Amino acid sequence: ETKTILITAGNSLVGKDLINFLLINNYKVISIVRKLKDLKNRKNLKIIKHDFKTKLKLTNKIDLIINTIATHEFSKNKNFYDHYLSNIKCVQNIADLSIQKKNAPIINLSTISVYKKNNHIINENNSISKSTYLASSKYVGEKILEISGVRYINLRLPGILTFNSGSINRPWLRKMIHSIISNEPIHIFNKNSKFNSIIDTIELFKFIEFFLKRKKKTTGTFNLASSNPLKLGSIINEIIKFYNSSSVTKWSRKIENSSSTISIKKIQNELGYKPSTLKHILKRYLKKIVI
Repeated sequence: ETKTILITAGNSLVGKDLINFLLINNYKVISIVRKLKDLKNRKNLKIIKHDFKTKLKLTNKIDLIINTIATHEFSKNKNFYDHYLSNIKCVQNIADLSIQKKNAPIINLSTISVYKKNNHIINENNSISKSTYLASSKYVGEKILEISGVRYINLRLPGILTFNSGSINRPWLRKMIHSIISNEPIHIFNKNSKFNSIIDTIELFKFIEFFLKRKKKTTGTFNLASSNPLKLGSIINEIIKFYNSSSVTKWSRKIENSSSTISIKKIQNELGYKPSTLKHILKRYLKKIVI
């Protein structure tokens, strides 16, 4: 039987990619959007205009809910109340929808920004930051799912590379790629520091398929980043080589080895999910290899 996936914020960069990948792979999709724009009617796609600041009642069968709603530092409106509505209130209403749909499981896209920035290795046991609206509100949203009684997975994510057009200034790697394509000089710290703080929307889709096929009903909070970290210097040089760019790289040694890598041991050990390597993610993104 064809699975039906509900995606919140279907107009977001991440939402658009996930909808496209799901439809290509013969899933049924319900896209929840606040504004009916830039959307085309497609086979197996149902578009519903709704703001999850209020509860939603649906008659449709739902096999999985994917929450991509977020207010963050790049949002147009980003005061405390905006963070509360998007990252807390909406999550509560999504949990209520899950209960209404006989505990349809939820994959909630959270952020590694919930952690304090004082660890070389970021794992799920690190201290939680209370210094930003983003960190505190996303963490509260995670806890709402934890106490709601629904089946959930909180994915704490780094920068996400998307395959549809978006801001060239985020995530960090996308900004670097744009600068290298434009043959601009590159100034980078921590040449020899290991980096894996990136995934793409293909990796998210791969995890969604893995979760749907997994028989054991695990819930919890997990980091998801690329495996096999690479040195920042080798990443930048690889991109320069791929585009045959004339960009000149200037390396700073002032804070060598001060960056962090993201531990993915928990998602591997408890769920059995092995994320793609950073080298593979970079390759498919540069070559625009879409599913």
